[in-house]
Amino acid sequence: QNTYLKYTGFYDKMDDDRFVENYFAMEKWVNDNIPVAGETFREFVKKLYQRNELAKGEFKLHYQPIVDLATHRTSGYEALIRGPEGSAFASPLTLFDVAAEENLLFELDCLCRQSGLDGAIGLPEGTHLFLNVRPTTIHDPHFRPDVVMRTLERSGLSPRSLVFEISEKESIANFAA
Repeated sequence: QNTYLKYTGFYDKMDDDRFVENYFAMEKWVNDNIPVAGETFREFVKKLYQRNELAKGEFKLHYQPIVDLATHRTSGYEALIRGPEGSAFASPLTLFDVAAEENLLFELDCLCRQSGLDGAIGLPEGTHLFLNVRPTTIHDPHFRPDVVMRTLERSGLSPRSLVFEISEKESIANFAA
């Protein structure tokens, strides 16, 4: 259905030169991925899914401090995934590119978000936790208020300290809306 709306929306506005230019710029940006070799994909599947290396701690979450420049105080931490050093997945860009190419982006996003919440135990009181999420996160059955609240309670964080950063990397299917 979204694919249909995308193209009918384009058809309805194809006489608008600015719209057409923006449409193709967005399409190029969304689809401009680096092809990933088959061996890299096989390594990705083995590490994340067969060996469960993220859950075992072999893929690391780093909590990058977010500093208020006016006060020089740490106001929060952003949870960021990093693959094993020296592997093809040391760069999060490669990790997410491979997941996208193999239609596993939703699963990786869910895993990273949950790991970011679970690993936030012990962050200093009064700081914020920033989590990057994709718009499709709303389709994750574990992304319900009651589940998120239980996870926050386990980690000792208040709901007001959680900040979701919505990724802009997913395509807009209907520009007319």
